[in-house]
Amino acid sequence: MSTEKEKLVGFTIALMEELGPAEFLDYVDREAWLKSPIAGVRQAANDMLEATGDIAGDELNRLNTVLSDKGLPTLSNMRDKSFKKVIQLLSRNKLKTEDEWRLLRAFTETSLLGKAETEQAQMLMDQYEFKRT
Repeated sequence: MSTEKEKLVGFTIALMEELGPAEFLDYVDREAWLKSPIAGVRQAANDMLEATGDIAGDELNRLNTVLSDKGLPTLSNMRDKSFKKVIQLLSRNKLKTEDEWRLLRAFTETSLLGKAETEQAQMLMDQYEFKRT
């Protein structure tokens, strides 16, 4: 059974292989990623979600198949999980970590949230930033 870190590393590297320029892949070292802290691996996976936010239709289906065939979480499943987390954050009405701030920021830059949700997310991000300064 794969660990969370192994799944996230696999997910991130597979998307890089499918979508990234070939020269970028020279920097991909699976073993080094597996030795890095889980927080960094989670952030890399979240960055890939953000970078692929506009992928839909046939391309989304193709990537989901590639990931699924490798035994990895699909892009659609990862998006659903992230969206559920955003709804939880909005319900909690408070951000506790920079990772939560980054997740909300990524969703406010898409059309996935309604106007009221986007405004609430922006308010939570502003409050979090103010508390950090």
